[in-house]
Amino acid sequence: MFLGVCINVDAQKYKLPKIFQKKKGSTQWYGDPVSERKLKNNYNIYSTVGLGGGTSNYYGEMTSYKYPIATILKTTRWNFSANYTKHYSYRFAARISFSYARIAGDDKNFEKSEGSYLAKYARGLHFRNDLKEFALVGIYDFTKYRKGGYTLRPKVTPYAFLGLSLANHNPRARGATEADGTVNKDWLKLREFDTEGQVAELDGKQYSTIAFAVPFGAGIRYKIHDQFDISIEGGFRYTFSRGGKYLDDVSENYILNSDINPNPTNAEKFSYRANELYWAKTGELRNQSLIINNKPTTLTPTNDSFNRGNGRQDLYFLTMISLNYYIPSQIKCRPNNNN
Repeated sequence: MFLGVCINVDAQKYKLPKIFQKKKGSTQWYGDPVSERKLKNNYNIYSTVGLGGGTSNYYGEMTSYKYPIATILKTTRWNFSANYTKHYSYRFAARISFSYARIAGDDKNFEKSEGSYLAKYARGLHFRNDLKEFALVGIYDFTKYRKGGYTLRPKVTPYAFLGLSLANHNPRARGATEADGTVNKDWLKLREFDTEGQVAELDGKQYSTIAFAVPFGAGIRYKIHDQFDISIEGGFRYTFSRGGKYLDDVSENYILNSDINPNPTNAEKFSYRANELYWAKTGELRNQSLIINNKPTTLTPTNDSFNRGNGRQDLYFLTMISLNYYIPSQIKCRPNNNN
């Protein structure tokens, strides 16, 4: 609660609020941002700002829905966020947020898999991508607030959210290791290499670095002070634009015959990495028997293994723990009822 000072225009009519006294027969404190009229009849609109962080996970061509736990453990990265929320009623609010999140994937994680997943191991791709996301969501609180200001909010409030977001992204990967397995530590922008021949094959355009998505999820807020909450939430981002298919730089087909070109271009090098002896990301020696038995025999459109990806939209999942601050409304001066 902020201590406010009233301008004494008429000393006989107005006096300073009794900040630390309760009105007789009321739950309202003098100096509370809720006026008498709003306390009795209306909802007091208020806002919060928050800062938080958590984990990020990606789901796409370099993950497995068959092994969800292993996928989560091996692809978990981090995120940071800031948000502004406005509560319009006892149950509904709107939130705008900015999140900086890293996602990553690696075909090396399929080494102990089976069946078609071993073809992904042989493929030898990896990536990381730093997403800059702006999101606007509507929030529904499952616990209704009592009439009055935000200080009367429940101790625990579960909620759900749904909205729209856009994320700027640019996937990167490391180049091939040296002959002795020394890692090339530079992270190179994959989009510039045209790894699936997008310029020639996909309408003559590169894929967009903007991914539109529908964020949805749930969380819970816990009141730790009249001015502060801690919230924990988790939410999927389901992409629905062309840029959302390429969070990992993988979506459609290999470049034709990129496996047999004696002088491969950068596009061919980063499209098909089955021939690399070491893992570019870590410098570890690759399992050559798995690669030989599971890589495509030749990269032509008539080959069943010509598909580099499945063409589906990529997803990502963010968990966040946030500290939220309730912005005080203007303090009202209490009239002098003795005059």
